[in-house]
Order: sequence, then C-alpha cells, then structure tokens
Amino acid sequence: MINSKETTRALGIYPTMTLVEARSARDTYLLELSKGIDPLHVIKPKITSLEEVSREWHTRKRGWSEPHAKKVLKDLENHIFPEIGKRAIDETTGDVSN
Repeated sequence: MINSKETTRALGIYPTMTLVEARSARDTYLLELSKGIDPLHVIKPKITSLEEVSREWHTRKRGWSEPHAKKVLKDLENHIFPEIGKRAIDETTGDVSN
C-alpha cells in the first residue's frame, strides 16, 4: 500500500530475473517502502561512462558460464576500460582513434 492505495509493482520479468533475484528485489523494495520511499519513483543517477554501462550490462548476463562471464569482464577491464572506459556514453562511437 502506497499513499493509502493498493498497488502492484513488477520488479522484473521471468525468466530474465531468477527467483533468488526476485526475492532480493522484493525485500529491498519492502525495506524502502517501510522508510516511506517508493523505490520505483526515485530518480536514479544516470549512467554516463562506457565503463558504467558495460558493468551494468555485465550484471544482466544470462546463460553464461561463470568462467566465460569472468573472462568477458577481465577482457573489458584489461583492454577496453583503460583506453575508452571513461568516455561519456553519448560520445562513444565505433571509432576508437580519437
């Protein structure tokens, strides 16, 4: 109940979100509600760099083996982030020469 109104919230979709992730999201959501905050209406800070977007993308991986996921992240950290990771995402193009 938010502002004395019954509401329904979707915190993710199946099968993209696992049961463990769904329960964790529910618990976090209920904790915030108990503090008087509706987390679905809180403005989140904008992701601005290629590294931030890449790390967020990596957390949403599905169907990858753990070794593959670790290799992808390690490759990003070793080869991409040092060169162009701090670039603003809206300024990032396929051209890495500038």
